[in-house]
Amino acid sequence: MDFKITIDIREKLNKLNVKLQGNDIFAHEMYVHIKSFQMKLSLFSRQAGNNRFCHFPLLKEANISSKLAAKHEVQLDTLAVEFDRRFQDAGTAGRASK
Repeated sequence: MDFKITIDIREKLNKLNVKLQGNDIFAHEMYVHIKSFQMKLSLFSRQAGNNRFCHFPLLKEANISSKLAAKHEVQLDTLAVEFDRRFQDAGTAGRASK
């Protein structure tokens, strides 16, 4: 099951990456995409804690144990913390452009 969540998250990260690499994208648009993804990670984590994986195509059909759902919640929380750390400057830039 760990492999399935990895594939699903990787797909979501790839979509974000494509958005950030788009032609003629302005900094404020990048900021919006990054903040949106951070909010999605928070949602995904909360839903994983409730054993709901509707945003994860490979996991939503699987029968996930409560223990594994809790593990996925921690993994998503860890990803969110790392994402916040890596993009903390984007928050500063986003506020400066307003």
